[in-house]
Amino acid sequence: MSILKNHIKAYWFTGLSGVGKTTLAYALSKILWNHNTANKVLDGDELRKTISVDLGFSKADRDTHVTRVTELAYELQQQGIIPIISLISPYAKMRTHAIKKLTALEIYLEAPLDILQQRDTKGLYAKALQGEIKLTGLGDPYEVPTNPNVWLRTDILSVNECINKILYQL
Repeated sequence: MSILKNHIKAYWFTGLSGVGKTTLAYALSKILWNHNTANKVLDGDELRKTISVDLGFSKADRDTHVTRVTELAYELQQQGIIPIISLISPYAKMRTHAIKKLTALEIYLEAPLDILQQRDTKGLYAKALQGEIKLTGLGDPYEVPTNPNVWLRTDILSVNECINKILYQL
C-alpha cells in the first residue's frame, strides 16, 4: 500500500502548545523523504521568526499568520512539494479555509493539560496558570476541530504509532 493514500496534497497538524505537532511533522517528513516524496515542514513557531515576525497573538494577527502560512504552503504545492504544517491555528474558520484551499489532511493532536505542562520547555503553561500571560487553551480560545481526518492522543500513542495512523489508517 502506498503511503500517499488518497493522494494527500498537504498535512495540517493542529493542537495546543506542547502536544507534539512539530515532533510529528518532522517524523512524517522523514518518512516521506525516505519514500522519495518531496515535502517541507512549515512550523508555526519558526515562521513567526520570519514571515510573521511583525505579528502578535491577537485574533487578527493569528488569522493573518494562518493566511500567510497557507499561501506559503500553496506555493510549495505548485512546485510539487507536499507541505506539512505544524500550527496551533486556534480558530476553526481560518483552519477550515486553509485545509480546504490546500486539500489538506487535518490532524488534531490532543493530550491532557498535565502532560502538556510536563512537555513545556518554554514555561508558557506555568506563566499562563499564574495569570502572567494568555496561552491558547488557557485564557485564549482554541476551537477544537469537530471532524478532523485524524485525531490522536499523543500521551497514549508513540510517535511511530501516530505516524502509522496518519499514513495507513485513514
